[in-house]
Amino acid sequence: MMENLKLNILHNIKNFIMKKKTYQIKKIMNDCDGNLQHVLLLNSLDEVFESDNLDEVIKICEVFNKNTDSGWRYEIITILKK
Repeated sequence: MMENLKLNILHNIKNFIMKKKTYQIKKIMNDCDGNLQHVLLLNSLDEVFESDNLDEVIKICEVFNKNTDSGWRYEIITILKK
């Protein structure tokens, strides 16, 4: 009983914290001069991809990093909502 209460409290805290943040994915690559270039991932409407579901964004980022053949890296950016 006490363990379920603790899990519910942790879940509620996580949900509260998650509502104040969204997440984007950036691609880190080198330009033709070898300088690092950061590019935000776009959705199908040419808007910056943004989600409040951290688990979803982590999975997408992991898939992109596993399948990159150019050595580009993908990282998650946290956007704090005011």
